[in-house]
Amino acid sequence: MQIKHQLRALYLLEAVSGFGLAQVIWVVLLAGRGFSLAQIGLAEGFFHLVSFLCEVPSGMAADLLGRRRTLALGWRLAYLTDFAAALAGLVLALGLTEPPRGQEASATLRDFWPRLRRHVADTGAFLRQNPAAVEKMLLDGACGCCAYFGGQLLQPRLMELGLPAGLLGPVLALLPLAGAAGSALAGRMGGRLRFRRVALLCAAGIGCSLALAGLPVLALALAAGAAATFWDGLLEVKMTALLNRDFPSDRRATLVSVQSMAYSLAMLPVSPLAGALCDELGYSGGMAALGLGLLSLVAAGMAAHRCRKRRRQE
Repeated sequence: MQIKHQLRALYLLEAVSGFGLAQVIWVVLLAGRGFSLAQIGLAEGFFHLVSFLCEVPSGMAADLLGRRRTLALGWRLAYLTDFAAALAGLVLALGLTEPPRGQEASATLRDFWPRLRRHVADTGAFLRQNPAAVEKMLLDGACGCCAYFGGQLLQPRLMELGLPAGLLGPVLALLPLAGAAGSALAGRMGGRLRFRRVALLCAAGIGCSLALAGLPVLALALAAGAAATFWDGLLEVKMTALLNRDFPSDRRATLVSVQSMAYSLAMLPVSPLAGALCDELGYSGGMAALGLGLLSLVAAGMAAHRCRKRRRQE
């Protein structure tokens, strides 16, 4: 297996899979058609309900049937651009080399159902025996969903604050660069800070950024949106690296899907609730409530972890 070739193909696959025109500004499109923020939140929640139901089966398919074969799923027929991206992703995915475990999985399809039952049992046992990994997944999901949906709600707000409609696309294209900067910083940090300190710092950064994004100043809202994306990118890289280090290789795709499912699970209540709060309290009040809610949740989780650690020591 040529690692450099694999990495290049995966980077390109990630790039074309994330390419799309409508999804970048879908909140603005829905708002322009008369949807309230609460209704937009419900639509986002429905999307993540589908993701929640399909996430783990796709990971199990990758572990049991082979990852290359599974990555060549997901045609999008809604738009011509998405069709082209899916076709490019198909070509790139088929160019990947299956890891040794994946080759074995692909070759033994007749034993699929017994292996599936054993795989589900082993995955459940791993999660029960590793509560710290579950906590990390839930923390990552909570922070990620607040940063993402806060950024989605920011789209119509920027236009209300005076951003010309023609600049919305370029601004939304540039904001992810802040997340890339956070990801780059995570790679440079190494192990200099304990993970829980990094997690608390990132959660606090996301929460405070969301609260600041609600203030009626265009420059501050833009800076706050970029800051939330930055902290989320930093946390995502640290979290994923830490979790993947502990995941067994033959269950890694399934457990990564469980991690992604935690994000969808968090989005199910957060997206409709955040939209309803912004409708009820105004955008500033809703964003402040979202940021403070995240900070409170993380503080409660940290306190519960310290209590469990103290009990184990006693």
